[in-house]
Amino acid sequence: MYTRAEVERQIKTKKSWTGKQVAKVLLSNFFVSARTGKNIITNEEITYIQSHPRNSVEAKKIYSFSQLYISLMDVYNIIESYAAQANSSVALLSNSLKVHFRMLQFREHQLSTPLMITEAQEKEYLKNYQEYLEGRVRRNFTKTETWLSFLMKRDTNFIENIDLIPKFSDIYPHSEKTAMIISQYKVSKINDIDFAKKLSERLFAKGIMDPNMAMTNYQRVFGPAPLQYTAAIAKQYRYHNKEKALYHYGQKVLKEIYKLLYYHQKHFSFDEALKKALAKYPVNFPEGTPQPMPNDITKYDFLTKVIIPGYIKEGLWNWQTQELSDFLMDEYGEYLNSAKQDAIAEHPKLKALFDAAKKPLDNLGNWGMLYNSGIEEYNPKPSENSYEYGKWRGFPNDVKSRVRDYGYSVYHDAGAINNFKIFAESNDPVLNDLAQVKTNKAKRHRKQAYDQIRQYLIIYQAYVALIRGIKAWTGFKDADQLVHISNGYPTFLRETREYNDLIYSEFAGLRDVMKGDVKKRQKAIELLDVYIPLDPEEKIIPHSTNKALTEFLEETFQPGNPRNASMIINSVANGLKAGGDD
Repeated sequence: MYTRAEVERQIKTKKSWTGKQVAKVLLSNFFVSARTGKNIITNEEITYIQSHPRNSVEAKKIYSFSQLYISLMDVYNIIESYAAQANSSVALLSNSLKVHFRMLQFREHQLSTPLMITEAQEKEYLKNYQEYLEGRVRRNFTKTETWLSFLMKRDTNFIENIDLIPKFSDIYPHSEKTAMIISQYKVSKINDIDFAKKLSERLFAKGIMDPNMAMTNYQRVFGPAPLQYTAAIAKQYRYHNKEKALYHYGQKVLKEIYKLLYYHQKHFSFDEALKKALAKYPVNFPEGTPQPMPNDITKYDFLTKVIIPGYIKEGLWNWQTQELSDFLMDEYGEYLNSAKQDAIAEHPKLKALFDAAKKPLDNLGNWGMLYNSGIEEYNPKPSENSYEYGKWRGFPNDVKSRVRDYGYSVYHDAGAINNFKIFAESNDPVLNDLAQVKTNKAKRHRKQAYDQIRQYLIIYQAYVALIRGIKAWTGFKDADQLVHISNGYPTFLRETREYNDLIYSEFAGLRDVMKGDVKKRQKAIELLDVYIPLDPEEKIIPHSTNKALTEFLEETFQPGNPRNASMIINSVANGLKAGGDD
């Protein structure tokens, strides 16, 4: 685009003008005037250059381009007017949504407070809890541990942090002998490599992997994740703050999850949406990829990358064969026997159980036997104050998590609590609030808002196409910049993005608040569905080629042809012939 100084220089040096030169000056003036409110050429100077054409052919072009300049200013005013209406409509929709969102937040706040119940309800729920405890105890007494699974549960943290043992020796009940054996395993190779491969392939069909790198889909979004992974996110998605890279990436993925769930709530579970969202926003992270087990793998690597992950993996030790038991004793007998002695030294009553278990895969005992040997974590009867097995287990399913996290209060006035429950202890307030979207007045206002937004998109897309045609017709390459003079469109994009985010956030909130009542949740989602996400990138107007646009402009601005801004922009919006080049 020309500056004022460049226009002055042009006027001083040029004795005559071509149509293209005049177009550059006029369109530059239009661009600067729309952006700053100031002109780079006076009306007198415009009259001067219009009256000095190079020849009669250029005189016709100058006339056409001058008429285009006048019409373009009118088109711009139309665009700004439609933009103001569209932005006002998005604001109206957003404000309406915010009313519902505040009610949802109030409901979420209610759910983060103790549950209020009557004395009769407490009596019923505590009875349920006692029945649960009795069943839990019966089930726990049937649970057993093998010699190996007992040591894996007891020693995994010790083994994986063996290099730090001198620093934390006071927190691990293990002898120096056991620590030395594990350390020696770092340089000792597996002897029976054939069986080791057979076991590895059974447990991990795709090959062994570092358990710190083999993240679940949940970890990839919510963490915890290794530093290499967050560094890869920061680099790939250009997050300058590496410490918050996982958080920002997680928000991006969550937004996609909510979007998928919003559009396909009948087809996707959260896990399925999570998988699809991660496919859309993958992380190029080479670490953690399954690798074939090397022939020279050390006993320590096999222990930490196959046996321990395999123990954690459900169902590993269902494969209790003599061959596996022999392999474990041959390769890890020193550790197994030494760790057994460490456990007996800490809990002497375990000796009788270990004496009965001759092989690593033999049963050491059930939970009751282990608890009676002095190991508190195997207590078959959970404590009432336990987070995992507390009183909340006796409450109805739809309030269990609330009672577990926030507790409950007993009201002695049954009438008062029942009145309160109508307001605060049900999802009806959210449904009643959302139901307002079905009133005729709300429907009318909403339809008008969506119509105005769509009309703006039509007009704006027509304007963008018109600028493309002007560039082709005038030969002025910088004409592309005229697309960006409107302040209304960036505002529209920002407001639209915030509006869509609000829809997805409210939808996610509804799923969470009403997860205990599928019917109410579905009803709430159906009501929320009246708010349609906006897609500024949706192609609404028919495509017109550059050739068609050029021919339309050239014909429109012939001397004597009637024209006005509305006619021009509507013609482009309705689509011109599509023949010729793009």
